[in-house]
Amino acid sequence: MTGKAFRPTRLAQFLREQASSATVVSAAVVGSALMAANSFAQEERNMMLEEVIVTSAATRLQSGFESPKPVTTVSREQLDARGLVNVADFLNEIPSFTGSATPASTTLSSSLNGANLLDLRGLGPNRTLVLVDRRRFTPTNDTGVVNLNVIPQALIKNVEVVTGGASAQWGSDAVAGVVNLQLDRNFEGVKVDTRYGQAGEGDAETDFLSLAFGVASEDGRSHLVVGGDMEDHAGVMDQSDRDWGRERWGVVGNPLDTGPNDGIPARLITRNVVLGLGTAGGYLPLALGNHPAVAQTQFGPNGEWLPYDIGEFPAPGAFAALPFQVGGDGDPFGDPASLSAPYDRKSLMAIGSHDLTENITVFAEASWGKSNSRNDTVLPWSLIGGGPDVIAADNPFIPEPVQQVMAENSIPQLIMGRSNRDHGPIISDTSNETTRFLVGLEGEFREHWSWEVSAATGKTEARALQFNNVITANRNAAIDAVRDPATGEIVCRANVGGANGAPGCVPMNLFGDGAPSQEALDYIHGTATLHWDVRQKVVAGSMSGELMELPAGPLALAFGAEYREESSSTISDKTAEEGGYFITNVVPLEGEYDVSEVFLELGAPLLATGNGMRLDVNAAARYTDYSTSGGENTWQFGATFSPYSDLTFRGTVSRDIRAPNIGELFQSSRLFFQNLTDPFGGGSKLIQVPEGGNTELTPEQSDTVTFGAVYQPAWLQELSLSADWYKIEIDDAIGALPAQTIVDTCFETGALCELVTLQDGELFRVQENLVNIAQRNVEGVDLEAVYTPPDVLGGAVSIRWLASYVKEQSFSPDGVNVEDDAGVVGPDAAGRVPTPKWRWNLSGNYQRGPLGLTAQLRYVGGGDFLANQTIEDINDNDVDDVYYVNLSARYDVPFGEDGNVQVYAGVNNVFDEDPPVAPLDFVNNLGTNNILYDVIGRYFFGGVRLRF
Repeated sequence: MTGKAFRPTRLAQFLREQASSATVVSAAVVGSALMAANSFAQEERNMMLEEVIVTSAATRLQSGFESPKPVTTVSREQLDARGLVNVADFLNEIPSFTGSATPASTTLSSSLNGANLLDLRGLGPNRTLVLVDRRRFTPTNDTGVVNLNVIPQALIKNVEVVTGGASAQWGSDAVAGVVNLQLDRNFEGVKVDTRYGQAGEGDAETDFLSLAFGVASEDGRSHLVVGGDMEDHAGVMDQSDRDWGRERWGVVGNPLDTGPNDGIPARLITRNVVLGLGTAGGYLPLALGNHPAVAQTQFGPNGEWLPYDIGEFPAPGAFAALPFQVGGDGDPFGDPASLSAPYDRKSLMAIGSHDLTENITVFAEASWGKSNSRNDTVLPWSLIGGGPDVIAADNPFIPEPVQQVMAENSIPQLIMGRSNRDHGPIISDTSNETTRFLVGLEGEFREHWSWEVSAATGKTEARALQFNNVITANRNAAIDAVRDPATGEIVCRANVGGANGAPGCVPMNLFGDGAPSQEALDYIHGTATLHWDVRQKVVAGSMSGELMELPAGPLALAFGAEYREESSSTISDKTAEEGGYFITNVVPLEGEYDVSEVFLELGAPLLATGNGMRLDVNAAARYTDYSTSGGENTWQFGATFSPYSDLTFRGTVSRDIRAPNIGELFQSSRLFFQNLTDPFGGGSKLIQVPEGGNTELTPEQSDTVTFGAVYQPAWLQELSLSADWYKIEIDDAIGALPAQTIVDTCFETGALCELVTLQDGELFRVQENLVNIAQRNVEGVDLEAVYTPPDVLGGAVSIRWLASYVKEQSFSPDGVNVEDDAGVVGPDAAGRVPTPKWRWNLSGNYQRGPLGLTAQLRYVGGGDFLANQTIEDINDNDVDDVYYVNLSARYDVPFGEDGNVQVYAGVNNVFDEDPPVAPLDFVNNLGTNNILYDVIGRYFFGGVRLRF
């Protein structure tokens, strides 16, 4: 719901008077920031009140030192001081954001590569509600998330982050909290920002240009603001471009392990980890079932038959979950893994308003944004997951020496593991384009009341292409080559004797890196296409004002209603629909729902005394009716209590919900891979695990409690401290019954076997369907301190420390077994949310005349690589913590009457800290956790800002 802040009235005057004796204003009626944290001028620290607002869904958020709920406020000045051009980069430095999707963490994604999706508390981007000027923004895809790359950021004035459940105020999806991007709707003048950045290694180049201008009519009744920005980030395409990447850290099975209680770890984290079941030119492992006469051999670039060096700690068995070895002739498969997906984005927004009368204003917005990313995803390996290549003895491409040995030993086939470097990587090319239009009216009446109505419509049109994707059936036909007895030519077996079992099939030689002909590669390759269209319509209205006078101040009321329609459709090509590609086999989707909501919020100042004692409470309730699942109630109660003017206690308790999104309801299949134990065929394997939707899903329910204190001592007015405890418990969370549970249940009881697919008696595929069964709990403490001494060497200083301690980050996928990821920082955390127990960010700003300096020390705590590990499980389960130092400087040069030029420059990760060793346990092994740690290294940037 949306609304408008009051203009100064009797209520405003009342609160200004109260501000002189109370540090924290009413939870229902509050001023704007007590202090602009990280500001550059001392007078901003003492600013108590600029405008009066009602704390509800009809209004904007508040400063973190005024709200009954923990709130972090980020100003435009802070963004500029850091020299960051994408607001997502700044927000992800705030400790309460954990697990956000970024260009560095989406390199293996086939549809979200290069995206920026915010994730509060590690509960998933779909449980963090992203707003623009307090209003919902058009989703990026059928999961309901918003990619910040498509939001015009040139006009962002502030960012307000409320942590903890806020569904009663803002609606569904606000389980973890709300991020509100506040725009500078009243900007006048022109501002330009241009910036260039480059990593110390000479890559990851970023070009940025931003432009905004605003103008008002002579009578002041009309106003127009237009802003846009462009960013082009080149990314880092190969892990081997970094020293730490060339060390090839990974996880291997330990063949020396004899079983439990022997003191010997089952797995090892070590350097120089390479593929142990495949090479670029082809490898015949004994572990895959090859005859000893040909096993443990490989093929060189020209098809030479060569021995294979198994190195140390070779792959333990057929289809091993850890298909790696140390050294030897294994393929360094992780070298080309991307560290940061390239992307470019463009956006444009126009905001206009006109005062129809003294008390009624019409306003309108139009925005457009487009983001594109093209990234090498994976090589189409042939070893596990899809299985190795099986080459029949009559294949004429088999080198003659091998043919002789096969004939002598009556060997019917070769089982070859191959990385398929000569096939080229599968290239994901993703773009999404979002347009949004909004129009509304706002006004005031009877002095103390304001109202607003608005209507918005938006759509996202997107497509994901996977170039160079292997068509499995074509490749299987192409590698099954024989010599046609009628013509003597090498043909595909399906086409022998003029048959046309595989139209257009070109036989493919797999013996040696580079052996396949271009014609054969053209035949096996295709482009997987996925197009999706997301649409949103919103009509909202709200009213807020003073209901009556209480002894401690006015009783504030806000109420309103909203109607929203969401729809999404997905179209893929026929091959994808039939599951025919190596990756990204998404089937069509068509789904929609509508939701009607009404809300009410009250704010009551109950107590105010002359010595600063104050008690304020607020309560909110919302009824939401979904066309898919029916009605749901959410509520919140909050309070702030000041025993005296220096100290304030605050707390909230709330019931929150998240309704299933369109993808969860209607999606037929999304393909994932998981390492599973195979009770049917034995051993551990990397298995295809498609995940499907469920139209019977109901909303998740969450209970949130926060309690904290704010201390702003009168004896040191430059200091502000806050500490807040939070606990979020989500029941009926939407999730899939774990694939391993499905497999074990099928094997042991015969139930759920319809979800299990076997191939030749071995586990091949497990279908996961979403259900309301999971549970998620998070608990921790947020800390904040701001200190703004009055004068340091003739300049203004501000110091801010933000910290987060996570006590619990637990996940129960089946409602019974619980995994806690708090303190687990490996990329394979059980709940898929690697979470250091401690993260903090210390920043300082110094401004003296035209010179400004900014320094930041950012800490990411270490922890366990995996949960509940002992020396029996892994040799080293400890992951180091890491500190990052970022520095920047700026210098202002005025020109003309009101113009200013600012030159700025900076260095991120000044000491070029390598990320801690925390390898990804996957075929495309990455040496660290790219969700938590900086994989770019030292980064230089500089630019010029112009304003007049």
